[in-house]
Amino acid sequence: KKSKLEIVPSSDGEKEEVKSKISEGRFLLSKNIQSFKYAISSGKKNRAFISYFHLYFVPGKMFKAMTATSPCEDALQFTAEKAVKKMLELRINFLALDFDLTLLNFHTGGRPWNNSISEMGNRIRPMFLYLIPAAHAAGIQIAVVTFSPQVKTISRVLEHLFPDIAGQIPIRGHDRSWSVETGTCMDGKQPHMASAVEELYTIAPHIEITRKTTLLVDDDRNNIRHAFRNKVRAIWLDPSHPH
Repeated sequence: KKSKLEIVPSSDGEKEEVKSKISEGRFLLSKNIQSFKYAISSGKKNRAFISYFHLYFVPGKMFKAMTATSPCEDALQFTAEKAVKKMLELRINFLALDFDLTLLNFHTGGRPWNNSISEMGNRIRPMFLYLIPAAHAAGIQIAVVTFSPQVKTISRVLEHLFPDIAGQIPIRGHDRSWSVETGTCMDGKQPHMASAVEELYTIAPHIEITRKTTLLVDDDRNNIRHAFRNKVRAIWLDPSHPH
């Protein structure tokens, strides 16, 4: 706690640029991240120099990332908490997440997964590793809604990554293991979410989930359109720019 972060750029020009961005509290997106050498100074004569890291600057906070393409744990946690705070402000209490190309950074095509569960777990987008626990801790109900028939595999992945809460995350896939009431909208992920809510009521009967309090995150634009038409809030995750 007594240490301070000293940035040691390679030129005076970079030094002034860094000072300016820190004082302004500006955001630097991943494509604008700069690489600098920095030293941790403990007040003593000796300094422990650490070679190149990538720095994120956000108002009042500064995070370092291990690579240019992957934010560090602190940055991911900060972003997840910020997202959860926004959801609570909007009174979102149900987060429905697609699997292929949304939670996962690739599409399984519905084909059987022949590799290990840990390997699939490694393909989950890092931001969701922080968002899901943060949302659950805030009382937001979560479900996975997918057209994939690999429900058992998805369940094992959730158990591997989130052992303490996986049992409270319903999964609705294309496996004919669930149904919805007559009259339920059957477009897109609407029946998946409706069925998941019924299960969530057995877990959290005190929660009232409505279309207005639901948020769908999906990479398929059609599912987003169907959500909007049914007055369900939704976010399109662009697989080419997931951050």
